Amino acid sequence: MIEKRLAACVNIFPNMVSIYSWQGATEEGNETAMLIKTVNTRVDEVLTTLKQLHPYDVPARLILPVIGGGEDFLRWIVAGSTQTDC
Repeated sequence: MIEKRLAACVNIFPNMVSIYSWQGATEEGNETAMLIKTVNTRVDEVLTTLKQLHPYDVPARLILPVIGGGEDFLRWIVAGSTQTDC
């Protein structure tokens, strides 16, 4: 994601315990969650890339809109998700 400039930053949260319903049964397992910081224009590419790379049949892929934040940080996200070179 970073090398392709699809995102400015990816945070990885390993060893999360997930309890969920799957195919009629309650399951529990360790999973890794990611927070991918990108811009609206890259969302479709990010979702497609995640689906291609993820081993699950139905990976959890959510879009959480940003309604505000530090202006300098938001500019960094835009710059890191859209430039073709550094």
